[in-house]
Amino acid sequence: MLDDGIDVVSANTRMDRIRARCDFKTADRVLPLLDEIAELPGARRSNVGMAFREMLTNAIETRGAP
Repeated sequence: MLDDGIDVVSANTRMDRIRARCDFKTADRVLPLLDEIAELPGARRSNVGMAFREMLTNAIETRGAP
């Protein structure tokens, strides 16, 4: 994994797969990353990015992040 906390595992026309560090700094970087790599219409891309960020944030809160 790169030092920035996000690793693009694979990306193609059907699916983008990323691995993300479980911290708030990384969660904030998800939306800009998906804007760069996701091949979806604007509104859908934004919704997917916000959903992923919310799932990551929930995971962080559940594990008791510092």
